[in-house]
Amino acid sequence: MSFGTSGSPSRSVMVGGDVVVAWLDQASGRGEAQDYHLDAKSQCQGGRGSCPDSQIQGSRNNVRLLNAALINDFTMLTFQRPLAAADPTDMPILTNGTQAVIWAVGPVNSQGHTSYHSLRLRGMVCTPCSLLFFHRRK
Repeated sequence: MSFGTSGSPSRSVMVGGDVVVAWLDQASGRGEAQDYHLDAKSQCQGGRGSCPDSQIQGSRNNVRLLNAALINDFTMLTFQRPLAAADPTDMPILTNGTQAVIWAVGPVNSQGHTSYHSLRLRGMVCTPCSLLFFHRRK
């Protein structure tokens, strides 16, 4: 699953997005969270496509996994990332205005890279919804 800032300031657009891709390995029970830049609707190849920041020159993974659990068939992953852009592929998370966000649920391959998701939904869908809060430490 992924969640992050849109490639467009006014609407939800995947290409150009800055997202966290997080998953729970069913075999080991281990959680993963990676900072991704969505350069195109393709798998990462040579630093182009939907790539972990760690595979893009000049960028790095700025995400820290805090907790991962599977409880009553619900996957819960908690992560932390800076609100400010920390490298060229990051986008800031606004604290004083509206911002378009994107999300997706889809497969991760054996190398831990995203694959194109076939489920496509438009608008706000809640089944059920959770609220996400960004908190800045002072």
